[in-house]
Amino acid sequence: MRTLEIARFQEELQPGLRDENEELDHSRTSTCRKQGLSYFNIPGECPMLGMTVGDMIDFAASKYEDAEAFVAPFQNVRRSFRQLQRDVDKFSGGLAALGLKFGDRIAIWSPNTYECYLTQLAGWKAGLIVVCINAALQSRELLYALNKVGVRCIVISKQFKNQDYYEILTKSIPEIKKSCYPGHLKSPHAPELEFVISVERDLLGAIHFSDVLEIGDNNILIPQNQESNKIQFDDVCTLFFTSGTTGSPKAVMLSHHNLVNNGYFVGRRLGLKIKDRICLSVPLFHVYGCQVGIFASMIHGVTTVIPSYGYDAKAIACISASERCTYITGTPTMFSDMLKAIDGVEIDFSNLKAVITGGAICSPELVNDIRNRMPLSKVVSNYGMTEIGCTYMGLPNDSDFLASSTAGFPCENTEVKLVDKNGKIVPIGEEGELCVRGYGVTLGYYGEPEKTLEVLEQSRWFHTGDLFVMSVSGHGRVVGRIKEMVNRGGENVYPKEVEDFLKTHPKIVEAHVFGMPDQRMGEEPSVWIQLHENEIMTPEEVKSFCKGQIAHFKIPKYIFFRDDFPRTPLGKVQKFRMREETLKILKKM
Repeated sequence: MRTLEIARFQEELQPGLRDENEELDHSRTSTCRKQGLSYFNIPGECPMLGMTVGDMIDFAASKYEDAEAFVAPFQNVRRSFRQLQRDVDKFSGGLAALGLKFGDRIAIWSPNTYECYLTQLAGWKAGLIVVCINAALQSRELLYALNKVGVRCIVISKQFKNQDYYEILTKSIPEIKKSCYPGHLKSPHAPELEFVISVERDLLGAIHFSDVLEIGDNNILIPQNQESNKIQFDDVCTLFFTSGTTGSPKAVMLSHHNLVNNGYFVGRRLGLKIKDRICLSVPLFHVYGCQVGIFASMIHGVTTVIPSYGYDAKAIACISASERCTYITGTPTMFSDMLKAIDGVEIDFSNLKAVITGGAICSPELVNDIRNRMPLSKVVSNYGMTEIGCTYMGLPNDSDFLASSTAGFPCENTEVKLVDKNGKIVPIGEEGELCVRGYGVTLGYYGEPEKTLEVLEQSRWFHTGDLFVMSVSGHGRVVGRIKEMVNRGGENVYPKEVEDFLKTHPKIVEAHVFGMPDQRMGEEPSVWIQLHENEIMTPEEVKSFCKGQIAHFKIPKYIFFRDDFPRTPLGKVQKFRMREETLKILKKM
């Protein structure tokens, strides 16, 4: 089946290549390609930027001045590039006045808000390492993240729906409520955490966000400038949590150079221009949201529009129209939800130039639906990982076929190759593991040199674990993955992490998590569970155990109880056989 699929991909893609990509100068590519090997790179037409994030903020304020930089209609917030620079300097000054210094870790635990956006920028400009934490995490996961990287300060959002950030935090660290004075926190549960900054007022043990701004207004010059003089563009500036199939989440180290340049070249590929407006529906705690919503937008003078406090498919469409957005970001699931939410509703998308999809590839049916509802727009696919940034992105003249069948075209100044299990480059048209080298590649996993060496060679090639096929044009198509990650609507679920958690239940002996196809979400996590002898458990009991302990998107949808599991002669569990049997069961239900 895989061979036939790849053959069809090559057959359908090649006839239109010269017409759709005639502007590409293939003479600039390497001799590897002339030999028919799956290696590709195109030198950038522009040099990379030697900027820190603070430099970028000051550059944008100087160049774009009173143009709108950020809009959050649900908060009634609008900021120009100059006003944003002023707020960033005030908040970074406030952080310095609290005693935070170069290299300290500051965490943000919040959905998309102005406070979240501002904290990220101010932390980077102050020389801190910004730790981006998924807004859906629960107490167990949060405490692990804080202690993993030694967070000294955390900024938390107001309560949203069932996610009460303060209550979840204090459940893990009860000493916060007992603190006699904010900033004097001492807890054995999180030994390095000292400061809790809250967007909500009058919380025991927490400093209010606006108070930090006020402190910074009086301390804006000396502390902030002293710290900024220490910052180099190759310094680690942020940590994004990801996971592996072999254990707990890892913290990916990215530098100013990684983030600024990825945003710069993503913006160039999209053709962003001053007065463009991007509706950012993906979260800022993911690297995708940062790349487009912060860095690409700021460098190119584009307005970032946040449509809602939490995910709201109808708000994405309505705010995009009312704010005259020229681009909308999202995952295929988000765009599918959005089209359903506005079915029968008249929405003016006449300003829209393109929708940008990430996290998964759009189906041909979804691309067709988007083009029917938004006829003036293009569908631009992109592929990346936290560890490599955006590596593939659609070209401006790519067809709808390419948008729905490929991850796009390699980005400037980035090398890609596909290798076999022995590390040898495979011929064009054959599947191999995607390896990436370039400015976007991570500096490694925080505090885990052994884990870093498992995926990052000394030659700086990063092994993604994803299986690709490369066309003659250089476009890449994802055909599978070596790793067992489940991609649920753009959110990565790592089976080992969920399995380890489930096995903490006293009734459970063993659990094996895998992905099952889902029309809306792409995949749903599923699990086979073995119980201790004479124990009884229901699927509802499993889900109740997970609720409030792990993020909602990690909770298995399909739960089956088994006395044994399919295994190899050596005893290794065969998850592909679990998938096959589960699919048969679901078809009968």
